[in-house]
Amino acid sequence: MIGEHSMATNGSESRNVNQAIRVQLGNERHALRDVERDVAASMGIGFDGRFYRYKTFRYERFSDAISYAELERRRPQYRATVIDAPPWEKPVEPSEQEQRVMAALGITFDGRYYRFDGYRYEQCGDAANYAQSRTREKRP
Repeated sequence: MIGEHSMATNGSESRNVNQAIRVQLGNERHALRDVERDVAASMGIGFDGRFYRYKTFRYERFSDAISYAELERRRPQYRATVIDAPPWEKPVEPSEQEQRVMAALGITFDGRYYRFDGYRYEQCGDAANYAQSRTREKRP
């Protein structure tokens, strides 16, 4: 667990920090700086190795998770509470065996998804199954 953080900041401070994070992010990337992780944790946002998580929601982009957390904070019924942020995991990487299969079948990995023939897959095995089925279809 990242830790517990109080939500006792006022709304304008939170918006200023979050705007600064969005500017720093530019293009989405998986490795956030410590300050970005601290702000994410204070808002209850974590990363499970593939998705950014906020409460029961998951997001592919960090900026989307931040935007929704900010939206909730602007609601009149919002009450500041102590939040345990979800764990912050390292992005999932293909194993050596998966890398060999990928090389043989022409599958790529973009840091989050396995890709083949214009499709994306969360699991290497799914991409490999599709790639193998396409190979069988092309045989005379």
